[in-house]
Amino acid sequence: MKNPLFLLPPEMAHTVTIAALKMGLGPRASVSPEKPVTLFGKIFKNPIGLSAGADKEGAALSGWDKMGFGFVEVGTVMPRPRHGNPLPRIWRFTDQNAVVNWMGL
Repeated sequence: MKNPLFLLPPEMAHTVTIAALKMGLGPRASVSPEKPVTLFGKIFKNPIGLSAGADKEGAALSGWDKMGFGFVEVGTVMPRPRHGNPLPRIWRFTDQNAVVNWMGL
């Protein structure tokens, strides 16, 4: 079965995903890989991370952790809110199992 979020435009799917994770309605990792990695003196529980841009406001932190990420890069520090880049700014490349997020600061 295809993911129902694929029925929505990418940016709307992103907004719905953040809202769902914030409410605790996200998927949970059945097994979190325990392959600790040490970088710059910091120990991460595994090498699978979520890069910057997925959750700029840190609204879904507990949801990302439950998904099994070893680390999550969250948020942006700015003196004033910014609008980001013009639409479209999220693209799906389903043949490569990839998403490009160009939302901007």
